[in-house]
Amino acid sequence: MPYQTLDLVLNNLNDKGRSAKFMKLLHSAVREGRVDAAYLPGRVEIPATTRSNSAAPRTSRNMIIEITPAFDAWFAEVNAELTGPERKPAVTLEAFESGELSFEQYVQETRRLLNSKYERGQQLGRSTKAAREAKTRSAKGAGARSKKAASATSKPAASARSR
Repeated sequence: MPYQTLDLVLNNLNDKGRSAKFMKLLHSAVREGRVDAAYLPGRVEIPATTRSNSAAPRTSRNMIIEITPAFDAWFAEVNAELTGPERKPAVTLEAFESGELSFEQYVQETRRLLNSKYERGQQLGRSTKAAREAKTRSAKGAGARSKKAASATSKPAASARSR
């Protein structure tokens, strides 16, 4: 049976920036018995290419891994899982000019957003107007009732003074 060290297996990853996640998955697979591997003396540097490239290099204990059809299938599955979808190009003038981004698509999206904001504003205005009218109606009705209530309570008090 052929064997490979961990650094050779890490070099076969499509996305080297996900090597730390690969290490976690590899340790789980070894623990569960899906992959056969053993520790070797020494350490191996885990490539940690991140977006900022400011991450300190990480190391892990080196391992020797038995290359079997089961390992190949597991590695292909994990490698595909760790390979992220293609990133969209940045929205820049150059991206539109080169044809990476569709100008018409962004025009449609902008119109949709502007219409949505406009409709929300109109709806807010209608609801505010309706609430203001309802408040005005209830204040007029409450004012008439309060005058009647005030006159009803003030008459007994006036009659009490005349006695």
